[in-house]
Amino acid sequence: MIPGSPGPKPEAPRPFDRALGPATRALAADGDLQVVFGPAGPRLEGDKMLLPPTPAELSPQALALSRGQADRLALRRAFHDAATHAAQRPTGPRARTLFDALEDIRCQSKGARDLMGVAANVDAALRDDLQRSGVLRGPADGSAAMTQALALLVRERLSGTAVPEEARALVDRWRGFLEQRLAKTQAAQSAQAEANAVRPSAMRNRPSVEIAAPRARPKSRVASPRRLATIPSAIW
Repeated sequence: MIPGSPGPKPEAPRPFDRALGPATRALAADGDLQVVFGPAGPRLEGDKMLLPPTPAELSPQALALSRGQADRLALRRAFHDAATHAAQRPTGPRARTLFDALEDIRCQSKGARDLMGVAANVDAALRDDLQRSGVLRGPADGSAAMTQALALLVRERLSGTAVPEEARALVDRWRGFLEQRLAKTQAAQSAQAEANAVRPSAMRNRPSVEIAAPRARPKSRVASPRRLATIPSAIW
C-alpha cells in the first residue's frame, strides 16, 4: 500500500448478516437498535448489539448458533427492565448470580413459548454455552452446576422446552431438591395471594406493582421478575 493512500475498503456484509440485522430489530421491537458484528460479542451495549462474526462456512449448526445468539439478546432487549431488575435483585453474590441467570431464562421463555423458530435458535445457543462453560464436565454438586440445573428446570417450566439431552444427568441430579424448594416457594406465593384476596376493596383496587412487558408487547404468563426474586432465597 502506498503511504498516505486510503486503506482498504471494509468488507461488504454478507447476505446472512444483512438479513439478521432487521430480523433482530423486529424481535427486539426496537427499530433503533444497532446490530454490529465483532469479536467483542455477543452482548448488549446501550442501543448497540454486538454479535460474533459469522463463520465463513455457514453450516446449519453455525446458522442456528448465530441466530440464537442474536435472538437471546433481542429478547432481553424486548423484555428486560433494568430498574425493575435492580429493585428486585437479592443480596449476596450467589443469590444474585442465580437471579441474573433466571432473568435471562425469563426473557428467552417469552419468545420461545410463541415462536418455534426462536425456540430452536435459542436452544442452539444454549447448547453451545453448555459446552463452552465446562459445567457439564465439572463437579455435579457445585454451585455452578446447581445454578445451571435450576435455570434449565425453570426454562422447562416456563417455555415447555425440554432439557437438552447432554444436560439431563445434571438436571436429574438436582431435580428432586430444587422441585421441593420451588414447591415451598409456590405455596408461600399462593398463601400470599389468598391473603391479598381478602383485603378491603380499597386495597384490592390499588395499582399492581408488577411491571408490564416493555414496548407494548402482549402480556405473557411467564413469571415476572418480582416472582423470580423469591427463588434464590428459597434455594440458598
